[in-house]
Amino acid sequence: MTMQLLHNRYKFEKVLGQGGMGKVYLMHDTNDQKLVAVKECVTKNDFELIARVKREYYFMTQIEHPFIVQATDLFELQGKYFIVMEYVQGITLDEFIKTRKNRIDFLQQLKMSRDICKAITVLHNNGIIHRDLKPSNIVIQENLQPKILDLGIAKSTNEELTEITKTGHMVGTPSYMSPEQIDSTKNTLQNTDVFSLATIFYQFFSWEQHSPFYADGLIQTIDKVHNHKLPPVITKLSNVEAKSIVLSNLLVKALKKDPQKRITSVEEMLKIFDNIIGENFEAIDEKMKKTKNYERFFGEKTSSVAPKNSKKLYIQATFLAIFMVIVLLTASNFLWRTNENTEQQMRDKIASLEKTLRATKGKTSKLLEQVKTLRIHNKSLESNKNDHLQSVIDNLLNPLGDYTKGRQTYLVLSQLKILLFFREHWKPQHLNKMMLALRYVLDQSYKEQELYLKVDLAKTAWRVSGEAISYAAKGEKMYFLECFLEVCFCYTPLHAAPFSVKTIKKHTELVRKSKLNGFLSIRVSKDTPKEALEKLPEISHKYYLLADYYDEQQRTSQNRKMSIRCLEKALQLNPLQPKYIQDMARFYNKLFKLSAFMEQEYYEKSKKLQSDGKKICKVYTRLLPIFQKTLERLND
Repeated sequence: MTMQLLHNRYKFEKVLGQGGMGKVYLMHDTNDQKLVAVKECVTKNDFELIARVKREYYFMTQIEHPFIVQATDLFELQGKYFIVMEYVQGITLDEFIKTRKNRIDFLQQLKMSRDICKAITVLHNNGIIHRDLKPSNIVIQENLQPKILDLGIAKSTNEELTEITKTGHMVGTPSYMSPEQIDSTKNTLQNTDVFSLATIFYQFFSWEQHSPFYADGLIQTIDKVHNHKLPPVITKLSNVEAKSIVLSNLLVKALKKDPQKRITSVEEMLKIFDNIIGENFEAIDEKMKKTKNYERFFGEKTSSVAPKNSKKLYIQATFLAIFMVIVLLTASNFLWRTNENTEQQMRDKIASLEKTLRATKGKTSKLLEQVKTLRIHNKSLESNKNDHLQSVIDNLLNPLGDYTKGRQTYLVLSQLKILLFFREHWKPQHLNKMMLALRYVLDQSYKEQELYLKVDLAKTAWRVSGEAISYAAKGEKMYFLECFLEVCFCYTPLHAAPFSVKTIKKHTELVRKSKLNGFLSIRVSKDTPKEALEKLPEISHKYYLLADYYDEQQRTSQNRKMSIRCLEKALQLNPLQPKYIQDMARFYNKLFKLSAFMEQEYYEKSKKLQSDGKKICKVYTRLLPIFQKTLERLND
């Protein structure tokens, strides 16, 4: 590039990079006195390439959006075409992923992804499919806002979308292309960009250096795009929470190989990102209920599949449980199958002999002897099968005590889940070994801060304790019953579950003798008398209910003081209460202090607190009805 002005206007500054058709320069626009980027396009008189350059310039002038780069000029010089664009300061997303890991948090990643979706949605709404989305075509500015570059192979939705040029070169970057875009025999739909974006986001959230479909050779890459199913991105996240579960489900649907089964548009992805960022859990639930790997807390099944906490405890527990069940069942499959086949043969033979015996009216002693022998043999087979099952259960129980003492939550959780598969073969001696682990899991459900891990811990304790009542020794049944009732009361959605109703009905006499029996009839409603609440056992939850009672009364300094005292008492009784209880206690405390102001000043100062309170309640309203009522009051 010579030092003279290009096109009598643009002064060379430096080379910014190398594109597919030529270099990109930083130049100074002497007319407008600003820096611009000038893209050199070597077309070599190829009419198709020339048309592509002109089409790219046309697209870049048609759309004005802060997240899409703008073009200002196009000219031809010495057989080369030049597109003049706004100069965007920043680094490509490709460089960002390689150099900025751990410098931004998960929420910032979500917002950046949402902004990228906004830009592509604008393109689609203007009838443009990008078709070359990849991290190197997205610049991240200093304020973390994106700029979408390179519309060189973009197509209008009213054009015929062919993927191969006349020269036979593939258009696009295979490791970010959708299967149908690679396969030129298929029509490319608008959601080809959905697949490309999902691939980018998968790489971005997992902080991988390359596309998840990257391979050493072109053929291997194409094969990976067509045939390789990626593990859910949640398995690669270091901090798993409700937001990341929805994100993982979103990418699973966006990475479907079949475009007909894939998310239909980037606009739909944008809406889901907005819901995640805004913590719109109602909308999130609607999306997640449509996927196979999410189970609502209010459902009947116990094997929740939602992962949680910073060490991915839940994912490890689930996968470990599945793996161990497969290993155990595979190991015993041959023996069981052999036993079952042999038993069936025995039963058939016994039936045949008995039929013959009846026909001969019992006169043949030889037949009687054969029947007796076969029955003894059959009983022996059944005994061997039961012995084998008992051995499997013992092997599962042996390490459980060490896992509990070592506070290895995910291992304890996985062992209990596996043991539930064999519940029909539990014996009292097995349940003795499970007591400590059950109590540990229940206590962890109170301490755990991540909502979905909390739910899974509680549901596992709920199911194990409920099943154990029937198999425990007489003196230990009450222990398991009270663990069961404690879960039902502390996590009220489980109280109404069919399994709870069935279990309580089955053990009615035992329930009546329990000190927690009073909890079953109490309901947290506005007309619950204080006297009924005060009769509840002396555990922390009693004082949460009383705090709520005083808060619903006339807004006086005395009632607020009583509400705070009850919350403090609850925390004293159980200092390991989960974060949502502590959040509400702090919220009520601040609200109480504001009541010292004059009425007008109080209402003005409490606006922000009301907003904080609503946010807390929306997150935790599923667990305790207190928060639903508080939310209703805050919305009044």
